[in-house]
Amino acid sequence: MRILLVNPPYAASEPPRIPMGLLYIGGALERAGHDVRVLDLLVMRPDRDIVRRAVEDFDPVIVGITSVTMNWPDASEILKWVKDINPKIATVAGGPHATFTTKEIGISEPWVDYVVMGEGERTVVEFANLIEKTGSAQNIPGLAWRENGAMKAGPPRELEPNLDLLPKPARHLFPLPRYRIMCVEGGLSTGRGCPFSCTFCVGPKMVGHKARLRTPTAVVDEMEELVSLGFKHIAFSDDHFGMKRSHAMAVCDEIIQRGLEVELSIFIRADAAEPELLDRMKQAGCSKVLFGAESGVQKIVDSIKKKTDLNMLREKVKLAMDMGYFVQVTFIMGLPGETQETIKQTIDYALSLKTFFGMHILAPLPGSEIYEKADELGLKILTRDWRLYDANHAVTETPGLKADELQRLGSWYDEAFDRMGEMEVAAWRRGELAGETLKRTEQLRCKSFFWKLLRSGFFEDTDSKTGIAGVEDPLKVFIAKAAGKTSIDEWEAGRWLRSAIDSGDLVLSKKGQLWQLGFND
Repeated sequence: MRILLVNPPYAASEPPRIPMGLLYIGGALERAGHDVRVLDLLVMRPDRDIVRRAVEDFDPVIVGITSVTMNWPDASEILKWVKDINPKIATVAGGPHATFTTKEIGISEPWVDYVVMGEGERTVVEFANLIEKTGSAQNIPGLAWRENGAMKAGPPRELEPNLDLLPKPARHLFPLPRYRIMCVEGGLSTGRGCPFSCTFCVGPKMVGHKARLRTPTAVVDEMEELVSLGFKHIAFSDDHFGMKRSHAMAVCDEIIQRGLEVELSIFIRADAAEPELLDRMKQAGCSKVLFGAESGVQKIVDSIKKKTDLNMLREKVKLAMDMGYFVQVTFIMGLPGETQETIKQTIDYALSLKTFFGMHILAPLPGSEIYEKADELGLKILTRDWRLYDANHAVTETPGLKADELQRLGSWYDEAFDRMGEMEVAAWRRGELAGETLKRTEQLRCKSFFWKLLRSGFFEDTDSKTGIAGVEDPLKVFIAKAAGKTSIDEWEAGRWLRSAIDSGDLVLSKKGQLWQLGFND
């Protein structure tokens, strides 16, 4: 049976990445014998005509889409387009937002027929098989279906205890060259589950508290596959790498034993970042570690059930930096109990770490304790316009911090961050950067350029798709067009386009009298 999976767009402020959930869903459906395609609207201009062409060309029986909270409005609109194109298509939504707002979707979005709640690999296969057999699906664990103008949910789906039994992520369904040209990290998961209960997070509600870990052999097999696909940098997408120290060490040992040369980024809790593990991670190719502090005020950290000691975190940041890691620490502004003074203390703490840090505005995600107990926690949720839940807009306020002030502080950080970036870019253009700073700056510039270019629809536009004729230097013409689309100069646009052509991901070719610039798919 033909099934179209859609990866919806999201805010340009977020780094592009292939969603792990959709990779596994695609793999599960293919293993069950279904004909699966992916329409990846994240890396192209997402418009109705593209969706229409994909639906009419493939004629799917089911169209499924994933989303998080900030891009649910886009995901919902895409499913509405699908229903407008062909009302007979079964539309299904998945991901954390749909999981925790199923009832609301049933009332407000009648074009959504089904919701897959929680982990979806087994649920979607049973759902698709039943649709193929009977034309409808009900009473499946982990599935909600439309009935009498509302969503009716089946029993919860039990979590898969053995992750090694899951199908291989179906990366071949995605337009990988579009990700490689952006220097996007290849993502993989070494396990699922998180034993902690941070009040701002929905992770444990999706994948459970108990650690379910893949065998180190399976993890490194997948890493080798990513390297063979051209990904030079891999990021572990685990909620908590190192929650079982022996497993983390075994994964590193397997990488070292195979001599796999790869650059790793890992998000790790401070209490798991022991010297021996950090050393083994370094030997395995890890160059970047990320810590979540959330606040520089211990009382607030305790109130969100983070279970992190800020003094210990400071020590672990210094330890990692002394070992040669690039270290980044993340913070959230606007947590319950926040005031102007606590944000000042958080900024002071962040600056004292003497490393890179990111500050985001609280987005109280449906399903999180902060969202469900907002009134009890003294948090006022001002809007449920999900487009604003991108960690850049103030959608809440506390008794000690009004939304406009929170937004001002967030904008202050963004402006300061942008100014620092502009200074770094200026130094890069003068040839003054070297080492890891040079490498990181070039990766960010390359990613930013292609991210803008892809979202502009450059490769779907007539000029790029049909080609150009009657010119001596066609690449120069494409460079000028790309520079215009992205508002950067032709020198830099040419640098990145030539690099992508040299890598083989972009191809400049001639068809008859027309020169074309496209992807090597």
